[in-house]
This record gives sequence, C-alpha cells and structure tokens, in this order.
Amino acid sequence: MANLFGLSIDELDYLIHLIEKNQKRSEYSSLYSKIKGARARESLHEDSSISWFFNPRNFSTPMSGLLRISNEVKERTIRDVIYSVSDGSSVDNRIVNSIHRSGRTYMQELLDMTPNEIMLLRNFGVGSQKRLALLLWTLQNNHT
Repeated sequence: MANLFGLSIDELDYLIHLIEKNQKRSEYSSLYSKIKGARARESLHEDSSISWFFNPRNFSTPMSGLLRISNEVKERTIRDVIYSVSDGSSVDNRIVNSIHRSGRTYMQELLDMTPNEIMLLRNFGVGSQKRLALLLWTLQNNHT
C-alpha cells in the first residue's frame, strides 16, 4: 500500500485522474504533486505477490476467482496447507487461528471468501493480510 493515508496504487491513480480533470483549480496543484510523488514511490515497491489482495477491484471477488489453486489443495485443511508453505513464523499461527475462529476449516472455505471479508476478520491486521496474500500467491505458484 502507498504511504499516502494507506491508499492503494489504484486509488492513487483514480485521485490523479480526478485532479487532472480539474487542473484549473489552483488549490489542487500541491495535492497533485504529492499524490504523483506517492504514486511514483509506491510503483517502485509494488509487489504482485500481495498487490492482488489489496486491489480495490478485487475486494468483492472470492479469492477462488483470483487465484488458481488445485482441487487437491482446496480439499485440505487450512492448517495443513498454510504450514506446508510456511516458514514457521508466529504470523502464520495467527493467520491459521484467526481463520479457524471464523468457522472455516478447509481451503475451499477460505478461497470462497473475498479479500474484504478477510480484512474484516477479528485480530487479522495488515501484517497478517500481507502474509496470507503472500502464502496464497506462493501456493498458487508452487501447485500450478
């Protein structure tokens, strides 16, 4: 995410577009340069392994529609799958426990959730969200 109030690259692009449409207004000039700068900085650090999760266009799309995960993996428990691609970090334990507390046990149940639903899970902060996005991306690339 970009440093400008946690906005995504897509949100920054949208703001830039709106300001460009209204460039005649002088009060937008300093805002425009700040947003363009934030956009440029963020594009240097964009990581496709997690950006798919934070893209506002994907918020209401189930993750099964965003990732290609094999049916074999979808039938396994979340705990088994996460730990199979995990490096054993404490964040991975938090991810598994938070998802389990939400009543989901199998990967198919997790993949039926949208990124927005994941973001709303209790005790599932940005660090856990980024880590889950990375683990799922890794899982997709390892099992396709």
